[in-house]
Amino acid sequence: MPINSNWFACKLNGVPFYGMEASKPELGRKTAVFEYPNTDSRYIEDMGKVRGIYEMTARIEANKGTPTSFKRNKKKFEEALAHEGIGVLVHPTLGRKEVVIIRPQGTESIQGKIGEAMYKFIAAESDKNKFPTKVDDKKGFLSKLFDSLSDENKKLLQDLSKLAEESLETYNSVRDGVTAFTDGARQAMETINGINDEIAGVIADITDLKNTINDVINFPAKFADAFMKNINRLIEVTTNFDDCFKIQENVFKKMPSAINNTLPETIVGNTISNVVKISLISNSYQVATAIDYTDQSQVNNIIKRVEAMYNSLNPNLIDDQIYSIIERMRAETLISLNNLKFKLPSVSTIDTNSLPAIALAYGYYANAAGSQYENILNLNKIQDPQSVSGNIKLFVSWTKYQ
Repeated sequence: MPINSNWFACKLNGVPFYGMEASKPELGRKTAVFEYPNTDSRYIEDMGKVRGIYEMTARIEANKGTPTSFKRNKKKFEEALAHEGIGVLVHPTLGRKEVVIIRPQGTESIQGKIGEAMYKFIAAESDKNKFPTKVDDKKGFLSKLFDSLSDENKKLLQDLSKLAEESLETYNSVRDGVTAFTDGARQAMETINGINDEIAGVIADITDLKNTINDVINFPAKFADAFMKNINRLIEVTTNFDDCFKIQENVFKKMPSAINNTLPETIVGNTISNVVKISLISNSYQVATAIDYTDQSQVNNIIKRVEAMYNSLNPNLIDDQIYSIIERMRAETLISLNNLKFKLPSVSTIDTNSLPAIALAYGYYANAAGSQYENILNLNKIQDPQSVSGNIKLFVSWTKYQ
């Protein structure tokens, strides 16, 4: 197929390739044909719509004709073909698809033109493969996705090593990205209450990342491990999950947004910013399910804030495999939070003349006044329970209407 500027740049599990041919061998609906002996009858059963199946021919070649880059590019693409579970294909004309790769094959010239390999594979759309569709322990499932996301982010950070050594601009872009994260994390942690020694220790370790910037070139795996370890420590700095959520949110807001530009230094900056932001959203999803909520409005508030972070991402500038994982984390988190919300009371605001809080509790909750009295004081931060007036928040009690 000719390349059209309005089509998509081909990728398989984040690895780019040249799409040479693409076909869809099956279209329409799945059917089962039943023929009956000694009759002219035929019954055709509708088995549902055909999910996309794409036969692809891909080309991988060397960067600037160098043998080392050819071997590296081949290895990365073959790893993408062997990806476990559901993967992500960016189809040249149809865009992003969640698929499982079937029967991949590869060929390359051993005489004549060297430095080019051709691959054929079938990509079958799927929403079921590696991950379960229903689990009893939502938090355990989120933890598994959290680990998968950390592994994918480490790979992206390791890949920065080649770009970082190409020029001073790309090296400085790595440094600037690390500085934005460390400064944002330090400032966010200084605003919360916690055990001072523990917070100081985490701040010191995160700040020390600046001193290991050369590891991104000399020891990329070491750099990636240290960077991800420090991002993930942001959910361990305090046992107050409300404060913990604020940390993720505040650091997220301080990170620069990804820019749609193909300059190497921009790609480096986008990678670091996206790794940090995606990791902070992942942290936020885990923290959100651990907060001890007392009413529905608190849950609604957290949902609004995590959705604001998620919606600020540009999926076109994020690794496809990573974006697929964060989409699943989002779906599982929203299910958990919405299920939790319906088990909690809602809050109503009433206007009352001056009277004791216990009288207000009895007038509104009757026999449940004793258990709701403290809630009225806490919800409204009442200093003098003998004199309550004005706009007062109350938990809605269904017993009042029964």
